[in-house]
Amino acid sequence: MTRSLLTILAALVVVIPANAAAPPAPKKLMNPSEFQSLPSKPADVRIPYGKDPNQYGELRLPATQGPYPVVILIHGGCWKADCATLRDLAPMADALKANGIATWNVEYRRLGQNGGAGPELISM
Repeated sequence: MTRSLLTILAALVVVIPANAAAPPAPKKLMNPSEFQSLPSKPADVRIPYGKDPNQYGELRLPATQGPYPVVILIHGGCWKADCATLRDLAPMADALKANGIATWNVEYRRLGQNGGAGPELISM
């Protein structure tokens, strides 16, 4: 190995003292029902991006003067309308807003909705 590579590898080694405390136990993850029951605040603005009622995004802006970094939130849902909505990510959007980050939380059409489709139905 070259000297510079050895220097980099040596810098990456973490030495843990023998008397170091054990790492804390991982926190219990929320189940879907606990996650979906988290409170959220209304978005600052709802903006449509298409003609269908399920084509819109919710914008949340921090109270401070911008410009802001922006996070785009796209919920999961297994492509099915009855699995999830942008409401599921609203508490996360609130937390980001409280920390000075603007969010664009997107809703979209899915299976079971007019014009909705899953990945197997979308032609490339």
